[in-house]
Amino acid sequence: MSHTSDNATSNKRAIFDLFDNNSITTNSTTTTTIATTTYNNQETTITNRYPLDMGSVESKDLLVKLRDDNELSDNDIFTTNSSSSISSLFDLPSSLYSRQQLYTTTVTPILSRNDSMKFKHMTPALQLLTSPDEFTSKLDSKLKQQQQKQQQQQQQQWQQWQQRQQQAELAKSKSIPTQHFHRHCHATKLVVLLVGLPASGKSTICNQFKNYIGETTSYRSEIYNAGDVRRRKSFGVFNDSTFFDPKNNQARQDRELYATITLNHLISDMTNDIVDIGFLDATNTTQERRNRMLESVHSAQTGYKLRTMILDVQCTDTNLINYNIVKGKVNNQDYQNKSNQLAISDFKRRLNHYKTVYEPVTWQELDDYEQRDMIQIYVKCINAGESFEVNKTKFVEEELEREEEMSEAEKSEEDLDKWYIDIIDEFRSKYNDLEGKKYHENVERWVNSEEHMIKEDEREE
Repeated sequence: MSHTSDNATSNKRAIFDLFDNNSITTNSTTTTTIATTTYNNQETTITNRYPLDMGSVESKDLLVKLRDDNELSDNDIFTTNSSSSISSLFDLPSSLYSRQQLYTTTVTPILSRNDSMKFKHMTPALQLLTSPDEFTSKLDSKLKQQQQKQQQQQQQQWQQWQQRQQQAELAKSKSIPTQHFHRHCHATKLVVLLVGLPASGKSTICNQFKNYIGETTSYRSEIYNAGDVRRRKSFGVFNDSTFFDPKNNQARQDRELYATITLNHLISDMTNDIVDIGFLDATNTTQERRNRMLESVHSAQTGYKLRTMILDVQCTDTNLINYNIVKGKVNNQDYQNKSNQLAISDFKRRLNHYKTVYEPVTWQELDDYEQRDMIQIYVKCINAGESFEVNKTKFVEEELEREEEMSEAEKSEEDLDKWYIDIIDEFRSKYNDLEGKKYHENVERWVNSEEHMIKEDEREE
């Protein structure tokens, strides 16, 4: 970048151009100061050392007009002390400052029409002693050095990013099945219908499953939580345990509505190909609710074949339930700004309300769904992985056998069920090592802790 010229007019224009925002980096700051009282009989009052924004049209127009009218000469260029100018391109010699100064001081060009301003508020040591050509040449050199430095930094950042990507791919190749490296455009998508009482660990295992999918495959998954919809629709109103009382007809209708809204969000995202696996995180504790949700999925027009899995999460261990309440439910959004004692007692009443209407999933119910082709797989997890069963419908078993007999090319085109079955089987087989052991160890430590004794006292109250 060079702006030098043989004539004085071009020299002045070159110096002005150097302060254009496009000529410097985005991190640079240019402060140009001009002092004047009148211009062509028009009052233009600017206080001493008034900084002009060289990025603004008004400031540029004023300086250009001064230059073109020969109101501004080369001799009007002088310098001043500044801590914010052109990214310290012109650092003054250290001898001009005391050694105690730790900050960087730079020279900012000052444009003035008033000779009395040239030497006011400044020392001779700070005056610009170079010609405009020398000034331009020095600025050009400094800017090139800065650009080279930025290019080197960008190259280093790019190399570091590539190294991180290679390390991530290497880590995946050691632990992830090869078939999950790339997401295939299947004709099917999977809807996971959660079933379980509050504090059974539904949301926990749901998040664990979602994380596993994200870390070990390229498939897209999302959790659709009915409780989140309820909280948004309640506009900050606290829904205590009475809201979950089955005798509260209006609240029961509201809860059904929130579940429907949540499912509609899930189906909409699948229709728009935003997700491949969607988790409907709600209690779904009655057969009537489950049947209604499955019928909605089965009748949805998405452009894809929607497969459905019921994930039945049960918890029969009192210690696990209490741990889930204290470590999870007490701290959720429902009980913000509420005392632990109030949160624990209110949630236990909520849990009792759900127990009064809870209808466990039965094999008779599952057979009915299978005959109507409304589910493809049923998974039951008890006590955070103590028991983890995966049950496939007869239709899926036959489909998997048919796919096994296909060629590789045919499988890639007709893989309707195997892709998500493989993910589920892998998650189940690895769950205890990935999550189960750690969870049970945390519960055991909590049971033996003083905190557990305190919480027991609060529950008794």
